[in-house]
Amino acid sequence: MRALLSVAGIALGVALGFGVHLMNRAAVEELATAVRALSGDADLEVRGGRSGFDETLYQKLARLPGVAVASPGLELQAAIAGGSGPTQESASRALPSSIRVIGIDSLRSAQLQPALFASDPALRTALLEPDAVLLSAGAARMLGLGKGDDLVLVVGLTRVHLRIAGILAASALRGAAALTDIATAQWRLDRLGTLNRIDLRLAPGAHRDAVQARIAALLPSGVRVQAVVQELQGERIDIIPWSHDIATFVVNALAPAEVAKVVLDEDKERIEVVVPDQQLSLAIGRRGQNVRLASQLTGWDIDILTEQEESERRQAEFENRTKIFVEALNLDEVVGQLLASEGFGSIEELALVDEKEIAGIEGFDADTARELQERAKEYLAQQEAELDDKRKALGVEDALKDVPGVTNKILVALGENGVKTVEDLAGCATDDLTGWTERKDGETKHEPGFLNGLGISREDADAMIMQARLKAGWVTEAELAPPPAEESAEESAQPQA
Repeated sequence: MRALLSVAGIALGVALGFGVHLMNRAAVEELATAVRALSGDADLEVRGGRSGFDETLYQKLARLPGVAVASPGLELQAAIAGGSGPTQESASRALPSSIRVIGIDSLRSAQLQPALFASDPALRTALLEPDAVLLSAGAARMLGLGKGDDLVLVVGLTRVHLRIAGILAASALRGAAALTDIATAQWRLDRLGTLNRIDLRLAPGAHRDAVQARIAALLPSGVRVQAVVQELQGERIDIIPWSHDIATFVVNALAPAEVAKVVLDEDKERIEVVVPDQQLSLAIGRRGQNVRLASQLTGWDIDILTEQEESERRQAEFENRTKIFVEALNLDEVVGQLLASEGFGSIEELALVDEKEIAGIEGFDADTARELQERAKEYLAQQEAELDDKRKALGVEDALKDVPGVTNKILVALGENGVKTVEDLAGCATDDLTGWTERKDGETKHEPGFLNGLGISREDADAMIMQARLKAGWVTEAELAPPPAEESAEESAQPQA
């Protein structure tokens, strides 16, 4: 009897604790929803891939129970051909070759982002004019353009002229970007009937997880829904709905600095924080105190970039991708820029994507797509042959090629680090392949592994090692199999006769 009473008491305590947890969570979510309703933040965002999704999805989501506001969007990177009326200062320096173009429903978006037109409400109406575009302060400064000038973009093989109707306040839209009405974006960027983003604010009292699950059930392949936790749009966080989320934890730790974006690299336990240019010293703190404290609290390494630095890096990445396509596939620069602006990031992606996706690009047809893929496959085959020759020269045995997950690039990297047989790989630890992170004297230091820079996660590395041990005979299939499910608590709790 005493044992039964003890079990009942424990069960009651657990139930009460869980009930308090649920009530606290509900209260925090309700308070957070109210704050977002005032500040204009979205609760959820629906994102499509490079090809986006049909705009009819917007109507379906806007009518869902629990959704208070839905704002459609179309966001693309477009190549810049030039602009009319550049200042003398901009004419003396190299202009960026692309710009982020954001198409919005100005009426809907204003409910989620009231800061967009707070400094000049007339810009909301100006955005509805044909071919009108608003430049961010950063873009206007970089391009040397002003109100009344033309922003000339390259869409496919066509030049598109957009009229600059005004310049947004520096606090309204961060980075180098062009804002236009969504109808203009769809028409002029050749994306009629297509969206690639929908921002959603939930109604008070709506359960986030339940609404998110209903949305996920309606989404086509390649489209995802997620909570808005990374793009904070420069707003200071005073209330944190999910205190255990690493991104919001870092933002809170860096207060009072404003944060524009947080990017996580979970494999390396590294966080990249983007702040407005004028907020850099505030985010770092005196003698680095802020960022050092945030790193100590989270246990993650933190890199802080300004929006200008991030914009320059994105520009450099765009130019680098263009250069890769031009040189590897012997293309004209305009074609290389077009592939890069469509989101293709590598020769491998171009070779493996559905041919129809390439043929659907403005100015391309099926023959062009076929030719591009043939060139990409020929280039990759040549690269594989060169890597295989290098692998043989390093003395890496053929048997190592048969280990699942091991590619020629990996074989060369392993050979350069003395791993040349199946037994050599089987004897490796995960840290040997991916590297490891340790903290010394309050500083985080990352030691590189053999496969550093190849995009291999710890899970991938561990799987390769275990497959090598299986091939070497060190373990058996039975030992690698997951353990059988344990006897259920209900069965184990039954009294024995």
